[in-house]
Amino acid sequence: MKVAVLGSYSTQYISSCLEYLLNDQSGERAQVFDGEYDSISSSILDDNSQLHAPEPDILVLLPDTKDIMSFAPESSHLVPKLRSKLIEVMQFYERLWAKAPARSIILQANFVLQNLRALGNLEANYAWSSRSFTVAVNLELMRRRPPQQCVLLLDFEQLASAVGKDKWFDYSAYNMYKHGFSLDFLPEVVDLIKR
Repeated sequence: MKVAVLGSYSTQYISSCLEYLLNDQSGERAQVFDGEYDSISSSILDDNSQLHAPEPDILVLLPDTKDIMSFAPESSHLVPKLRSKLIEVMQFYERLWAKAPARSIILQANFVLQNLRALGNLEANYAWSSRSFTVAVNLELMRRRPPQQCVLLLDFEQLASAVGKDKWFDYSAYNMYKHGFSLDFLPEVVDLIKR
């Protein structure tokens, strides 16, 4: 079995643990390819990238919420553009799914709602807030994922909520090592991918 792990953050630690677990618990030999830092789109869209030769059986995509924030409306006067911004995000992911290796099962993490909220409690009251936009993107991912292509969502939002978002996000580790979450939850992340 060949598995490729691509992320918007460093994924070496995930790939190493995943390879260990897959080889320890399965009878067959698993090979895990680890993409470069922040290489989801470049690895998939470039036909000459290492991802395409040989094609993986499983492609794990681990985007970061920061990836979609550049699309999010920044103020209330942009609410009419909210739908078009959401469509823009979805077209990006649909393009990635379509260009991904044809025989690969795609496991894509959804987006974790950030614990830091610029508007505080008001975030829940405005469709243009980053929180509301993230929720909308997660719902669209669920609605528009192509089941015939076998795109399955990994519910990182639920996992982060279960462990507590104050513990999930490790901002110093992100700034120093580009880790997308606290390494304390590496076993849970790898187990979610493995299942």
